Amino acid sequence: MQYNTFTEEIHALILQRGRDYFRDGAVRHLVETPDGWTAEVTGQKAYHVVITGVDQPVEWYCDCPHDHGPVCKHVAAVLFAIRTAKGHDEEE
Repeated sequence: MQYNTFTEEIHALILQRGRDYFRDGAVRHLVETPDGWTAEVTGQKAYHVVITGVDQPVEWYCDCPHDHGPVCKHVAAVLFAIRTAKGHDEEE
């Protein structure tokens, strides 16, 4: 998975929900770290997301209760935010 092509690898429903969160400004406190990125995504609650990988996402963690696949909507939202922070167009 790459930051600029992750949309090809995430389930369409999760991707759309993540895009909605991103567009609605739910991704807050996006910070690039030496190991990757951290952010908070606000919805019904605030969820903490950690994505490991500077050049490409290698691992990710979200403290939400999602258990229906490898990527939740909060991680997808943060991936959209990272892609934008890296200067890529949202729709790439």
